[in-house]
Amino acid sequence: GGANPPGAGGGGGLSSGDKRSRHASKSILNALDSMPSEKDVNEAFDAYLHANKGLYKREAADNMRKILPAKQKWQMVCQHKEVESTPDEMRKEVKDYIQRIRNFSTQTPKPQTFRDLRAILRGRDINWIKVWFEMGGARDVAAVIQTCSVREVQIEAVLTIYWLGNIRFGR
Repeated sequence: GGANPPGAGGGGGLSSGDKRSRHASKSILNALDSMPSEKDVNEAFDAYLHANKGLYKREAADNMRKILPAKQKWQMVCQHKEVESTPDEMRKEVKDYIQRIRNFSTQTPKPQTFRDLRAILRGRDINWIKVWFEMGGARDVAAVIQTCSVREVQIEAVLTIYWLGNIRFGR
């Protein structure tokens, strides 16, 4: 299937994380309206790349400096600032999503949970995904594959691992 927008699926209402994400999107759009000069954007983008030097290969960072338009660079800078400003909230949100997966040991698993998770991961920035890995999210998805007896849930969990394996971090 095609890429669903973040939050698409049978979620039935916005979680507090989705509301925060929507708020973050609005604040990023406001920041785009007040974008500084191209020189200032490039300086901020260089600082962003330096702060995230483990995420991009040197060649990829150099190409991004040359190829990306100023508006896209500024958007990346603003997204990074948004995440950096709320690390505790981000960790809580990640923990909440991981807990949904860990609850499978006591609740009947639902395939939609993994579809929603993929949509959520697609809608988050690299820092969110890094925290998700650090907190054991991928390990918990793998545990569902091993322990769940519902084939459709296993398939959705495998698709989630496959999707995660195809993220390009630029290391």
